[in-house]
Amino acid sequence: MTRTRVLAWSAGGVVALSGCSTAGPPEVAPELRALGRGLTAYEAPASRPSLVVSSGDLSLRDALSLALLHNPGLAADSWEVRAREAESVQAGLRPNPELALEVENFAGSGSLGGFDGVETTLALSQVLELGGKRANRVEEARFDRDLAAWDYEVRRIDVLTRTAKAFVEVLAAQDRIALADTLVGVAEDVLASVSRRVKAGGVSPVEERRARVSLEISRVERDKVIRALDVARARLSTTWGASTPAFDRAVGRLEPPTDREVPSLETLARRLEQSPEVMRWATELDRRRVSREVFKSGGVPDLTLGGGVRHFMASVFRLTIPY
Repeated sequence: MTRTRVLAWSAGGVVALSGCSTAGPPEVAPELRALGRGLTAYEAPASRPSLVVSSGDLSLRDALSLALLHNPGLAADSWEVRAREAESVQAGLRPNPELALEVENFAGSGSLGGFDGVETTLALSQVLELGGKRANRVEEARFDRDLAAWDYEVRRIDVLTRTAKAFVEVLAAQDRIALADTLVGVAEDVLASVSRRVKAGGVSPVEERRARVSLEISRVERDKVIRALDVARARLSTTWGASTPAFDRAVGRLEPPTDREVPSLETLARRLEQSPEVMRWATELDRRRVSREVFKSGGVPDLTLGGGVRHFMASVFRLTIPY
């Protein structure tokens, strides 16, 4: 009985040891860059809000907000970050303890026939990782999480950039349509004036035909600009995952910035070092260094602690009363 208690308490110690299995909270992931930081973006695991694009005027801020909340690629990268965070927590867990039940010497013969000679062993074991396996694994998972976060940030900035570019294309197409309408109006006025002069005998009918050709050319150019606007509107809508544009008109002014100075070369170099693309590859180098350490620690054998109890059926005292 004393031996059984010692083994039981040893098994309890293994279970208690396995309960201290977390490696502590993961470090904070890379923060967002300054571009678009004030706009709300979709973050997993929250449910994505329903897409609502009311007809009417669309500002640049509205377009950027819609893209950050509903862009399919950005949502996928957000879920990837959450998955890597979960793997980072999982990497800090120790191996689970193992409970084994072993039955020997059953179905014998003679006095030990059936289950009379059965030996039953109940054992509990716990693997203790050596060589820094767990610490290296946790660090590798943390770098994987950081890489996913940098990929999300690269995608976020790319979405903001493509949305702003598509919005500017819509504004430019709208301005070109206004200019094309003006040119068509001028060509119509010229044709009317030339037609009156032809009727009055002031000019040759050839001039009227020339004016009519110019008018048709202006109308064809206007049709091209209208089709270009439709393409630009559709391209802008795809940034937030909409199949067709629901807005009526993009509002804004195409003016060159006059209140900003061109940054110096030193400032540009300093900003380049903080670029998500550059930071991502710096993290990738650290991650590969840790992966090498994980591979090297795999050559260190682990230690397994265990204990249990064994029961011998043949040692049980039996009393036989003859008839």
